[in-house]
Amino acid sequence: MGTLVWHDRRAWFEFDSQFLDLGFNPSPLLLEKTIKPQPAQISHFGGLHSVFHDCLPDGWGRFIMDRYFAQCGVPSDEITPLDRLAFIADRGMGALSFDPPHPMTPTKNSSDPFDLTDAASTARDLYEGLLSRVSRSFASNGTPAAGGQPKLLIGYNGTETVEGSGLLPDDFSHWLVKISPAINPNVQWAGTIEYVYALLAQKAGILMSGVRLVRDEDRYSYFLTRRFDRKSLGQRVFVQSASALLNVDSRNAELDYSDLLKLSDILTRNYAQKLFLFRQMVFNIISGNRDDNLRNFAFMLAENDEWSCTPAYGISWNTGMAGKHAMSVNGHRKDISRNDVLEVAKRSSITKRDATAILDRVGTTLRSGESLLREHGVSNHLSQDIIRYVERQQRAMTPASAVNIETGSD
Repeated sequence: MGTLVWHDRRAWFEFDSQFLDLGFNPSPLLLEKTIKPQPAQISHFGGLHSVFHDCLPDGWGRFIMDRYFAQCGVPSDEITPLDRLAFIADRGMGALSFDPPHPMTPTKNSSDPFDLTDAASTARDLYEGLLSRVSRSFASNGTPAAGGQPKLLIGYNGTETVEGSGLLPDDFSHWLVKISPAINPNVQWAGTIEYVYALLAQKAGILMSGVRLVRDEDRYSYFLTRRFDRKSLGQRVFVQSASALLNVDSRNAELDYSDLLKLSDILTRNYAQKLFLFRQMVFNIISGNRDDNLRNFAFMLAENDEWSCTPAYGISWNTGMAGKHAMSVNGHRKDISRNDVLEVAKRSSITKRDATAILDRVGTTLRSGESLLREHGVSNHLSQDIIRYVERQQRAMTPASAVNIETGSD
């Protein structure tokens, strides 16, 4: 695709002319289709262009990467963002790979067996500081994915797991497993709740990738989701988060859902794709998924140069910061009303008929949440917290009832 150089505290990118001849732009709102070097903004994304920063982990993955660099004798003040990209090399999420790889990049063998219970125990020990040394396997499979929660790349065939950051044996496919840290008081149920939310989202008409729930002997639950950035034969799919496409930091962005829907219009020019995101918005509002930041929405580029939304991901019960959503709805991050939702629809050229149909379907679907939570053994206390919130949100999304007032006569 091109060449990256680190100079003057920022990255400079130059397209390869043969790549430009293909006719499409992987970052249409950020990069110009020219062979001239294009500098990144110093203040954004650590000096990287957002399209490349999107390939780096945050939270858990960066913690593992820094720990591995340190034990290999590389001081943190000597690590540039390009070193981090070179460390990810060809193990990253999406289609981009970076060459040459960093000398410290861990070698991998994706046919090696992978014990999920042992890996989860190790992840929790690393997260809590009980273990200081990072294994080659964790450095390879634990660094590519974003997010603060421990995640590992695996190969999975329905019963067995192997390391998953590289090519897999024929009968395995690429999956991501989430492991809740033990400092979370609801650690036993985190994976189960995300699994239940995935089932509810699918029932509400939201496209999700394949999901599985695995429990160990201590009843810890692990949420597994099939990676949509890999096809059945291992081909890579180009994926970018909304954060990267808009060139805004998801942690500090003051954006509204209407901005996300506008991005969909620009990229996909497809009403159905916009409705898909609107449906996710409604689901997040009613279900209490308040970690709805721009990195939890993404678009993928097909071989015919057409953009579409990726399957939904990152949907679960989340209380957010001070009970607020990461993105606003008609300017509100909390106490969101039905009128706010309909105003976003109006502003985004979504018909009131479609908007109300989505509100009704999502609201109806989430009424089955209580039985699913109980069916999967989530604690009664936590289930009640979720159910009460959902019921309150359902009332907020219900049309105001007409009130008949009788006036007496003197």
